[in-house]
Amino acid sequence: MAAVPTLIFTGLALWTAVSFVVAVVLGHALRRMEPVPVRASARRVVDLRRFH
Repeated sequence: MAAVPTLIFTGLALWTAVSFVVAVVLGHALRRMEPVPVRASARRVVDLRRFH
């Protein structure tokens, strides 16, 4: 019976990873479509997240 919690946990982990990737891809696509440039503060936060 230990397989059921393992399957549930694996499914949740996969769902979290997939939804995160989809959110990142959608965010990049929306940012590319926007004619207004992203503010410098937002860009700085993204750079800090990427490098740490």
